[in-house]
Amino acid sequence: KWNFLNSIPRQTYAIKNGLWSDSATWSVSAEPSPWNFPSSADNAYTNTFTVTADSSTKVDTIRNSTLAPNILSGGSFVLANGVSLSANVAGGVAPYTLTLAPAANSTLVGNISGGTVAASHGLGFLANSTISVLGNVIGGTTTSVFGVNLSSTNTVTVNLIGDSRGSTGTSSHGINALSGTLNVNLTGNVLAGTGTTAYGINNASTGTININGINSSIVSNTSNPSINNASTGTINLTAASIIANNLQHVYIAPNTSGVNTIVGSVINAPN
Repeated sequence: KWNFLNSIPRQTYAIKNGLWSDSATWSVSAEPSPWNFPSSADNAYTNTFTVTADSSTKVDTIRNSTLAPNILSGGSFVLANGVSLSANVAGGVAPYTLTLAPAANSTLVGNISGGTVAASHGLGFLANSTISVLGNVIGGTTTSVFGVNLSSTNTVTVNLIGDSRGSTGTSSHGINALSGTLNVNLTGNVLAGTGTTAYGINNASTGTININGINSSIVSNTSNPSINNASTGTINLTAASIIANNLQHVYIAPNTSGVNTIVGSVINAPN
């Protein structure tokens, strides 16, 4: 009689700090197995707590936002080393919805999006780590909210199969590196957002940004370049179409010590 729960989304939430694999962590702990854990159709909320995803699992979304009447904002999910999490990551409140355990090398299958309030980044980093993402990364809808953000001194690698997109908020970059060393290997498209100075990728770190793919496009729009390299880092672009719209370049590189390599067809497409 519980089979209907496989297709009806529930709003599940943490009731203490703990491991994802411990049913006592969850509001649904009193349900019969396997519904005493968040299931593939469910939304999972932190509810102020820290939940470590210690085994591979699938839900619809993970969130650290509020939901009346029972769910409070705050807390975060932590990906343990070797774990594959299938979920869309929704930025809710500062500083981020998802992070990685120190030295973790983990996988996320799903989209990552910044939120609607200050500093509500989707994915952030506290330590040296590596993540492989199969999905799109999208900036937030308010000022300086990013899908993926590195603001520490750590060394981080993001392997992304999907798009990185700026959004509608001012400086709402898809991927943002303010410091440290962020290395990005992206197979997909990099698209500028419509918000003021909203880049698909903003690199102010010393890392290397590799953008690859025969069918990829690097596209600016009438408001913004798609990539900003404001550092001594390296950007390597290999794409089928590198398109500059109107007066906007594909990328800008205000730091003359940065290294930029382009392979592909560069097209000026004024609107």
